[in-house]
Amino acid sequence: MNFSARALSGPGSESLIVGFVVEGNGKNLLVRGIGPDLATWGIKNFIAAPTLTLYNDGPDTLIATDSGWSVNSSGVNDSALIAATAASVGAFPLPAGSLDSAVLVTLNNGAHTAGLLTTQSTQGVGLIEIYDTGGNPDSSLINVSARMEVTSGDGLLIAGFVIGGTTAKTVLIRGVGPTLSEFGVTGVLADPQIGVFSGATEIDSNAGWGTSGSMTAAQLSAVFAEVGAFALPAGSKDSALVLTLQPGAYTVQVSSVSGSDGVALIEVYDTQ
Repeated sequence: MNFSARALSGPGSESLIVGFVVEGNGKNLLVRGIGPDLATWGIKNFIAAPTLTLYNDGPDTLIATDSGWSVNSSGVNDSALIAATAASVGAFPLPAGSLDSAVLVTLNNGAHTAGLLTTQSTQGVGLIEIYDTGGNPDSSLINVSARMEVTSGDGLLIAGFVIGGTTAKTVLIRGVGPTLSEFGVTGVLADPQIGVFSGATEIDSNAGWGTSGSMTAAQLSAVFAEVGAFALPAGSKDSALVLTLQPGAYTVQVSSVSGSDGVALIEVYDTQ
């Protein structure tokens, strides 16, 4: 029902990027790029003027862009509608006239990406949020991910997601570092570990996906294939967990076992 990712974001290739997959057509979404309002939550090193971009994948097609959530890229003030929609899905309100960004879109079946850009030369903490706001009841968000460079302190890659409904859902959660080098990514995080939390309580964690709880590497590989996730090499230091979670809000933190820096990818898949 809701996915978010918070990390240090900078110019160009250092931008925070969130990918997600919609199954079915006519899914209504609220997508927000938060920078200045993070100060409300005690974050000082925030992106001062983020630009949110939204693309269809394959081939990349720009769907929407926004800088300053009160007025859209066409010059129309749709702040009342965005504020009402945000309130309806439990999103925190944005101050009137702030330079945070937001768009309302209806998307069809396929993969999409949201990016948080800055024209500044320095990094700052940014937050991308994606909220399911209704539309076709037979369409849903089935896969979400975020890629960013992970460092200590503010540089942790933190993702949040909400499971709606009244029944438990089984999800695959991965923190990928070393295997990203197979896709041409340089400076990868050598030893990512993931921790899954409900509030302040850690539910589970993993470092080294072949030793993930009660599931064997073969069983995990079967889950990867079932949901369309790329394979992880045997014995790699990427991380993965399969968990059955009750409806509610959860967070995932990606960090380094050794305290090193590098690019990592966090993924959450609906396996059902």
